[in-house]
Amino acid sequence: MDSGDWAMALEGDGEAFGRVFDRHRHRVQRHCMRLVPVDTDAADTVAIVFLEAWRNRARVRLVDGSLLPWLLVTATNVAR
Repeated sequence: MDSGDWAMALEGDGEAFGRVFDRHRHRVQRHCMRLVPVDTDAADTVAIVFLEAWRNRARVRLVDGSLLPWLLVTATNVAR
């Protein structure tokens, strides 16, 4: 799951954050495409979601060791 990489990301490890990004970007992209059907707008939404994850990483909550639920909720809020 994400807990190990996220613990390292909390310390500022960009590579660990990159692994989380690689693990979840396709799922977040699919979710965003349902919310924002224009490809470029959906891509922008994905970028904002992961920017917010990095900026707010100390406040992000993992659910059962996964960041995905937080990312999907954030994507929904960003799309609105």
